[in-house]
Amino acid sequence: MAAAIVAVLLAPAASAAKPHAFELGNALGQGQWNRTLEKYNAQPLSSAGSLVENPRPDCTWDINDWSSLGTTGDIRAGTAVTGSACQIEGFNPMYVEKNGVLAWWSGVSPWFGVAVDAPSPNLSVKVCYSPQARCFTLSPAALDSKTYRYRICAQVVYTPDDPSLSKIPGSTPATMPAGSTDGRGVVTTITFTVSNPTGRVVRGVGVNWGVSSDAVYTRACPSHNAAYAEYPFRWF
Repeated sequence: MAAAIVAVLLAPAASAAKPHAFELGNALGQGQWNRTLEKYNAQPLSSAGSLVENPRPDCTWDINDWSSLGTTGDIRAGTAVTGSACQIEGFNPMYVEKNGVLAWWSGVSPWFGVAVDAPSPNLSVKVCYSPQARCFTLSPAALDSKTYRYRICAQVVYTPDDPSLSKIPGSTPATMPAGSTDGRGVVTTITFTVSNPTGRVVRGVGVNWGVSSDAVYTRACPSHNAAYAEYPFRWF
């Protein structure tokens, strides 16, 4: 089942004298959320019986899930704006059945990305994962003479024997579908913070964030070519 989720971000009207503040909200904004977990279930999907599913509409998990949100605003001196997302991180490979073959199959996993465009190279942008206790500090790259981009696209993928994995409540039916695997994962909170440590307002800051699926790319995740890896993370 796929569902479109739309969020409305409210901001006060901008004026020449008063900074135009903004709320980042969370990453489940505009996009697609699937209940049935493609990677965890035998393929092709059975039309009879229960399936391994995502019981958390507040969290992305399936490889077809995607979301894309963007907003702009001004950040006052010495202040910060923060957004968050919930994502259930899975594992790879999986022992499942595909087209009649039961084996260890390797497959794609979702990515989460943040892209901040600003007229200043002096912002502080961080993306943090919990419970993994891992933070990334984003460095600015000049897009042109007036715009700097702070960006990351990252994914978390565990090995199937990692003790961090646990069965997500409500994901796995009492009678496991033949050729499928338990709905194990790690419920993860991703928090991203954009801070202005300078002594002046930084105006016109654009923030884009969301989940990139195996077929949908975003501004923060224009590809899925990881440049760095530190288990269980891959990023660029």
